[in-house]
Amino acid sequence: MKQKRNFTACMAAFFALTTLAVADTWTDAGLDGSWSNPDNWTDGVPINTTAVIFADPISVVGVDTGAATTVASITVNTGTSAFQITQLFGESLVVNGNFINNSTNAVDVSIDYTVGASATLDGPIDFNSLLTLGTRTASLLGTIDVGLVTLQLNNATGTGYGRFSLGSGSTLTFTGGLNSVSFAASSTYTGVLNDTFTLVGNSGGSIVGLTASIFDVSTLPTLSGFLTWDTSNLATGTLSVVPEPSTWLLLTAGLTSVIVFRRRRS
Repeated sequence: MKQKRNFTACMAAFFALTTLAVADTWTDAGLDGSWSNPDNWTDGVPINTTAVIFADPISVVGVDTGAATTVASITVNTGTSAFQITQLFGESLVVNGNFINNSTNAVDVSIDYTVGASATLDGPIDFNSLLTLGTRTASLLGTIDVGLVTLQLNNATGTGYGRFSLGSGSTLTFTGGLNSVSFAASSTYTGVLNDTFTLVGNSGGSIVGLTASIFDVSTLPTLSGFLTWDTSNLATGTLSVVPEPSTWLLLTAGLTSVIVFRRRRS
């Protein structure tokens, strides 16, 4: 029995090790800027367990896989030149870990980017295509610019909805303008009275371009019963659930009637 337990433990450790992220550094040795060219990487074309590292020489990295491409994380080495990650055939990029830019030069992310798990985004990074948060938290450091954003509302707990969380000294700039932040059609939330969603949390950072108008309220999930969305604080990135105005009127009228009735009896 002891040998069996030891064997099981060893196998578990083996499988855990085989799923650890493996570093793969961009070299541009293929001289074509192609993501799918193994000559441009030290360890072949990245896969979903790859910790991607970008370094000079670099200018444009074209994701040309023909499908959604998933990696474990992205790191940009110190001193790396400004460069662009783009798509050639409608691809998207899913990153299940942190995106850390250690260079002072910005990375232009011109490909649809999905935050596959709650992670840190450390800029300068310019998201110039669709940034999908799902129900994940994007913890921000450095300078982050975002254009189009979509997030999901499933519930008001810490892991139930997508949001930005600014760290000390970070800067988040919304560049997309009117209705650039939308709510995913896959959101399952139907409403709980007094629930509050802090879509943009700030702990010592700076926010530029945050106004109520950047949120596309027409994409908010439909609430059940006599509940409605209070969007009056969206300019600070906060959304909450309140009774419908008609419900308030009925409650007020009922309370007034009770007070009048008691006064008459007394």
